[in-house]
Amino acid sequence: MSSQSGALGEASAGPVIGAIGKIFGVRPALTVAALVLSPTLLLYVRAMKSGGVDPEAKEAKRVE
Repeated sequence: MSSQSGALGEASAGPVIGAIGKIFGVRPALTVAALVLSPTLLLYVRAMKSGGVDPEAKEAKRVE
């Protein structure tokens, strides 16, 4: 599921950022791409605070 949502994001945002690059130049396109990707920094901060372990997975019982 995550790979499909990643592909959907690339397919929808890629052409828009490419059009911005074609019309306004590379620098504005890179700025927009950075702004679009900046929310992922919050996910990295969350992962670092939890020690890189999913809290739900940590509490789950192992099935053998």
